[in-house]
Amino acid sequence: APEAARGWNHRVIRPESYVRRIEHDLISGDRTLVMEADAGDCENLDHGWVFGDTVRERWRISGNDPLSARLDVDWEQRMGRADWWVRTRIEASMTADAGNFRLRAELVATEGGPEGETEVFRRQFDQEVPRGMI
Repeated sequence: APEAARGWNHRVIRPESYVRRIEHDLISGDRTLVMEADAGDCENLDHGWVFGDTVRERWRISGNDPLSARLDVDWEQRMGRADWWVRTRIEASMTADAGNFRLRAELVATEGGPEGETEVFRRQFDQEVPRGMI
């Protein structure tokens, strides 16, 4: 008979949570879809590696104006052990006008330990991409 592999030896440090909601501002007419996917934080008990990630998305549009559409994303990933860890975070947005999509983002990476956190990398992006009849 087939044998199943041993289950994952882990513990949950911070539980996961997921939210999806629609916000409608009755005065401005703005509608926003909010999605929050928080995978929590877990530790692999075989080797002590801790990891987690959190993503927040906001998709917004004002009334019936397609050029007001906007996407904002904030995504953080964390990993490490008790005495050392790394974290990456990206904040990004996408908007459009009649001729172009506009993409902006900032990526920041940090590492740290019990004494604190140090930024080790930062990059910003700002690009326009022709819509090409989209």
